[in-house]
Amino acid sequence: MSSLSTFLARAGKRADTTVDELRMRLRHRFRFGYCTIHILPYRSYGIPDQLTLMGRVIERTSDILPDGDD
Repeated sequence: MSSLSTFLARAGKRADTTVDELRMRLRHRFRFGYCTIHILPYRSYGIPDQLTLMGRVIERTSDILPDGDD
């Protein structure tokens, strides 16, 4: 990666971390709870001595309905 790309990637990660920490502090300070948390797994893969799991965790106030092909 070029130095600009590396700089932008690191700056984006710092900004994301800062926003997450701020949200957590505000929730704690104002005693807000969390909504329902959903784990959305992605296709993962593995070999005999290594497993790679991918997915994301999202917080939603409404239900997530599966698609027809799920």
